[in-house]
Formats: sequence, C-alpha cells, structure tokens
Amino acid sequence: MAFHFENIINSIIRQKGLIQPGNSVLIAVSGGADSMCLAFLLHKLQFQVAVAHVNFRLRGPESDLDEALVKEWCLNTGVPFHVASFDTQAEAQKLKKGIQETARILRYDWFEQLSIEFKYNKIAVAHHLDDQAETVLFNLIRGSGLNGAKGISIQLGKIIRPLITVPKIKILNYVTEHKIPYRQDQSNLKSDYSRNKIRHEVLPLLNTINPKAAANVAQFGLRLQSVLPAYLAWKKTQTEKYLTRNHDGYIIRFPEVIEAGIWYVILEEFGFNEDQVSHLHQSIQSKAVGKLFISGAYQLFYTGNFVEIRPTTTVNLPIHIRIEQLPFRAKLIEKEFTFKWSTDEQSGPTTWQLDLRQYSLPLTLRTWLPGDRFTPVGMQGSSKKIQDYLTDSKVSGFQKKQALVLVSKEEIIWVWPHGRISETVKPGIDKSTLMSISVLETKTGHPTLSVEN
Repeated sequence: MAFHFENIINSIIRQKGLIQPGNSVLIAVSGGADSMCLAFLLHKLQFQVAVAHVNFRLRGPESDLDEALVKEWCLNTGVPFHVASFDTQAEAQKLKKGIQETARILRYDWFEQLSIEFKYNKIAVAHHLDDQAETVLFNLIRGSGLNGAKGISIQLGKIIRPLITVPKIKILNYVTEHKIPYRQDQSNLKSDYSRNKIRHEVLPLLNTINPKAAANVAQFGLRLQSVLPAYLAWKKTQTEKYLTRNHDGYIIRFPEVIEAGIWYVILEEFGFNEDQVSHLHQSIQSKAVGKLFISGAYQLFYTGNFVEIRPTTTVNLPIHIRIEQLPFRAKLIEKEFTFKWSTDEQSGPTTWQLDLRQYSLPLTLRTWLPGDRFTPVGMQGSSKKIQDYLTDSKVSGFQKKQALVLVSKEEIIWVWPHGRISETVKPGIDKSTLMSISVLETKTGHPTLSVEN
C-alpha cells in the first residue's frame, strides 16, 4: 500500500514536471501530518531536499514543540534545516492585516529569500485534495470568478504541491504506517476561521449527500485549471474588442449590445464586482446616463455613448484655492496650473490670456457648482450655465466632476476644461493687465494637491 502511494506521488512529480533532474527542493514543514509526510516522501524518493520551518509564536510552548520536532527529524535524517521566528501579532499590526494573511506573507517571503540565498529551485508545500476542495468552496462562497474557482495550482512559479491530488485520509494512513512523527495544531480543529468551518462542518455535511463530494469539488478545480488558459485567451480577445486606452484611463465602446457576462469578463480586472457589473448593465439597458461606480483602485462612469474607466483620484473634491498673488502654481487633478502676469497676448491649446483690468486679486480657483453661470467669449451680454457649457463641449463625466472655474469679484472669468474665457476678460489694447494661464499634464500617478507661490 505504501509502495503504491509513493509511486502515485513520484508519477505526479514526473508527469507534471514538478521537480527536474538536478533540482534542489526546499520543503515547507510546519510539523503537522501533511508537511511531515511530504518531507518523508521526497527524502525517501531521493530528491535533493532541505526543510524550512516557521515559528509564528502564536501558540506559546506549542509552537516551540513544533519547531523541536521538525528540527529533530532533520537531524536524524541528515536533511538541512532552516528555521525562522516571527512576532506575528506585532507584524500583523504593522501590516494592518489579519493574522492568517500576515503569516502567509511572512513565510512565503522568507521561503523566497532562502531559495535565492541557497539556490533552491523549488519550494514544496503540502496542500492536498481536501485543501483544494476547501479553497474552491471558499472562493465560490466569496463570489470569485473562474480564477478563484480553479482553487490551488499544482505549480505556480517555484511553488509546487505534489500532494494536491491526494486525499487527507491517504496521507494519514501513510503517516501511521511509517510511524512518521507529527504534531497536531489544535487550532485546526476549531471552527473559528471561515476555512475551518468549511473543513469541519460544510465538507462533512456534503459528504453525507455524496461520499465523493469533497473529491468532486477538488477535481472540478483541477479540471478548471486545465481549461483556464483557453478561457484567458478568449477573455483577452473580448477585452481587446471593446476596451481601448486613452491618455488618462480606458474607454469601452459598445456599438452592439454586450451581455452582462461579457461586461464582467472585461471589468473584473479593474476590481468591479458582480453586483456593480449587474447595475451597470441595467443602467445601460435603461439609458440611465451619469451612473458612477467605484472599485478599490478605479472609478467607472457611464456617459451614454461609452463607458469611461479611470484610476481613483486621491484629490479631495470640491477644490477651493485662494490666489492672493502672482505668479501662482497649483498641481491637482493630474494637471499643473500656472497663473502669472504676462505681456505676451499669444494663446494656444494650453495657454490662455485674460485681461484683468476690471478685476483684482485675490482670485479663487474652485470646483464648479450647480447654478454657476458665465458669459463665454463671443456671447456678449448672454450668460450660460456651466453645466450646459460642459455638456455642449462634450466634456466627459469624469471631467465634469473635476471641472474648475476661476472667480473674481463673484464672477466666473475662466472655465476648465477647454479653458474658455469670459467675454469680460477678453484681451484688449492695454497689455499691462494681462494674466496668463497655462495648463500642463503631470505624471504623478495618483494626483495630490500642492500649491506653490
């Protein structure tokens, strides 16, 4: 029976190319049955191995006993042993993450450091079929897409999982038959964590319906991994069909109806969830123009003719800046605005001249407000709502929200975007009161607001 088990693992390693001839393998060993079984197996199969153990200092003396067991086994077998100890609670507070996520980050970062320092080609971890079933279910419950539903990869970069197709019971049988020492982590027996609830409550319940339920769930994830490359190629085709990049984000044009599922395929990469995609699809069907959706890193705006996606700005809107003297420079909304006195009346795509003979400092640069009006140059005696001007100028939804007006004596004399000046500041013969405004693009990533005199 043991010989058959060893042959299965050896066959998986060879068929999947997990360990190549001449490779050295670092085995992550906690001291539990799964990782001790993996260390015993790879050593018995005569691969070149070393062991790495992490003491997370979460279980007091129990953690130290885990470390002692792994160290003793390595000494008895002559397998090189590496150990690291972390104050995981303190690290979690520093990283502002949960204990489980912090522990995962700490161990994999350390494994990577060891692999570089000691030239280990592979890092073997002991996830098995039951872990795969838990992961698939956990990700599905959270609402993951296909990438989450595939579960744990048998190989990802240096990381290999030779036991991923093996049920836990077979590992325990092998450990018992060979009298392999191991320790039981009592926290794994509790249902405090969501994954433990799935392990100890959900999967056993499913197995009462079908004894192969857990295995079937795990196999679904493994089968999905084999077809995922074809799905990703199709997804790339769909994304390239509709999504184009512009200077400050992305635009999705849809001359024909796009099904909700295709919208999700395109937008999941930007962090939008299924509910948001569904609401967007409903907005498009009902022509509910102006809807704004925000994910962690991106914001999406439906304009009616297309969908805009941009990185989420860190500028706090509304903006309200008082300009006491010139020259004056403000960096915001990924633009650099410069205001200065000028005797050069030439204007251009990024420069405008305003005659301030009727006005005086201070000026105010602020976000436009509903009800704001101004008299665009060329419209003598006739004012126009800022909202109508922006709409007529085909200003996008994002730009509308960030549009700015320059105010003097409670009168709007300049509007951004497009830099339209008011009829009242049109340059005249006298050049002594000309003010120049220039607007340049900045490449600051997430924009921040800084004002300089």
